[in-house]
Amino acid sequence: MAVKIENLSFLYPNSRRGLEDVNLNIKAGRKTAILGVNGSGKSTLLYHLNGISLAQAGSVEVLNMNVEKKNLGEIRRQVGFLFDYPDHQLFSTTVYKDIKFGLDNYKYPEEEKKALIRKVAEDLKIDDLLEYPPYQLSLGQKKKVAIAGLIVLEPSIILCDEPFSGLDGYTLIYFKELLDYWVGRGKTVIFSTHDVDLTYEWADDVVILKYGKVIKTGTTSEILTNEEIYKEADLVKPMLYDMFADKKEKPRSIEEAKKYLSNHDLKHNSLIITILYKEEKNELKAGKYLFHFGASPDETMDVGFIRMGANVTDLDHHASHLMVTDKETIKQESEFEAKPDYAYTFEMNEDHGHINFTIA
Repeated sequence: MAVKIENLSFLYPNSRRGLEDVNLNIKAGRKTAILGVNGSGKSTLLYHLNGISLAQAGSVEVLNMNVEKKNLGEIRRQVGFLFDYPDHQLFSTTVYKDIKFGLDNYKYPEEEKKALIRKVAEDLKIDDLLEYPPYQLSLGQKKKVAIAGLIVLEPSIILCDEPFSGLDGYTLIYFKELLDYWVGRGKTVIFSTHDVDLTYEWADDVVILKYGKVIKTGTTSEILTNEEIYKEADLVKPMLYDMFADKKEKPRSIEEAKKYLSNHDLKHNSLIITILYKEEKNELKAGKYLFHFGASPDETMDVGFIRMGANVTDLDHHASHLMVTDKETIKQESEFEAKPDYAYTFEMNEDHGHINFTIA
């Protein structure tokens, strides 16, 4: 476990409550979003994970170390913090000196410092900026320099306060890929955000805060597919979740959504039927069949059995009714018999698709 918090409470100097009785475990090697509206306590919670703020009540344990004064040196080497505004942590006269600052604090040998700085600058594609003063850089460049100053120390955990705010599209994608790479190496990323779309697409786990209290925690797929949580936390639903709310599949990224739409061929409103039982020489015989509906034989949804004399209620809710080629509708309470030499059309409620086949 990367983080263990028990009964954590915190009051600001003006007596406003920042956190109240927070109990939380955060797993290592994952991307965990601290999600909530403005003022919910997200940043305050992050500040407690590397000792910027210390617990007034309760306890915080990070990497099996209690977050208290005697452990702050090692905790801050192992737990890097990326502020919302990089100007808050860039103060040296050059990019090189800013990246070098942490290495100086932990008394790395000079030759090792140079090698580490050169490597991290090349990895982040800022090696041509090393002699620039930070104030001359763009926001995206400043964020790269700030994160370089963190990862040059090889921390086990990176804390990010609203890490994607103010970034253009390409820089945002770059930062997501960078943090994905970091997690792929076994590191832990914990970030605060109010962006439900980003969380739904990208986070592994989510902690939802409201008025300084944890109201829900778990995997993103289980928490953010719960309709009630959006009302309880005053959050707007992610666009992708809202678009596919009535679908069995729930794409969590644009790529997954494109694949879903392509597979279901909405332009032609059609589906493909796969016969998995009693198929001989590509001819269907009258009798009992197991039908699967889907966009392709490899991606099908089981809708049950159709058998001679069976009720159409054997189909699940995806199939509303059957219609034969002479346009006679067979309703759910009627019987359907698969007759030889007769063509049938299945009509589907969910996607308004249709499948034609003939019983030989």
